[in-house]
Amino acid sequence: MRLAELRRERGMSLALLAGMARVSPGLLSYAEKGRYQLSSGQARKLADVLHVEPADVEELRDAVDVGQTGTLPEGLHGARAAATVE
Repeated sequence: MRLAELRRERGMSLALLAGMARVSPGLLSYAEKGRYQLSSGQARKLADVLHVEPADVEELRDAVDVGQTGTLPEGLHGARAAATVE
């Protein structure tokens, strides 16, 4: 399942989920669009708030499996992380 789809199923705005998981809305927006690789800690926080296992959510699975530290894809380094909040 995709992160944005799961968030919408739960009736949560991007800003609400970000606040509950203590991540920035811009970072969450980038992650939902595949433009940011979440850290394992961020992935676990989001999974906890959504009441799912990280392995069940595509954008969270990879972060937990490989213990990511949170990275922007090549070419986005230095890009402003504040994305439009839905």
